[in-house]
Amino acid sequence: QALQSKSMQNAIEGMQRKLEARNEPGQKLDSLKAVYDLWIDALEEAFAEVALGQPYQAAYGKLVDAQMRVRANVQKQVELQTGQLGMPTRTELEGVHQKLATFRRTVRAELAELRDEMAELKALRASVKSAKTDAELAPEAPAKSAAPAAKPAPAAKPAPKIATPAKVSKPAAKVAKPVATPAKSAKR
Repeated sequence: QALQSKSMQNAIEGMQRKLEARNEPGQKLDSLKAVYDLWIDALEEAFAEVALGQPYQAAYGKLVDAQMRVRANVQKQVELQTGQLGMPTRTELEGVHQKLATFRRTVRAELAELRDEMAELKALRASVKSAKTDAELAPEAPAKSAAPAAKPAPAAKPAPKIATPAKVSKPAAKVAKPVATPAKSAKR
């Protein structure tokens, strides 16, 4: 601020010198716009003189560094507070944006590969179709014998398998039936 006020003081002194130079005949200021333009020229010259000096550059660099540290600390506090409230933080959102950008690049690359493969498949399909069409349009060679060629017999189809129940082995000798007792025969 001290250097800027020094610049303003130099601008006022420069304006006074410019006005004194205009006191001579033929140099008079005839409008308010001319006075304004003279003032702007004096300000620019004074600021350039101060701003190009080493003290101003050093002070301005320190000011910018301090402002960046304040901004970083404010950002850190905002992230801490929003994180405690369960809101997404800037760091989390930047991570999501980076992942999304990577995903988009990957999808774009794979889509380009798929388009290339589709173009190759379409070209292959077109060449196969044209080959079939050429074969159909080509005149057939005349038969060597006047007898028509016999058609080959169709191949026999295997019979379908049907599930059958398991065979029960017969006993070697017949077992005698138990003799019915009169009590059992009466119940029947």
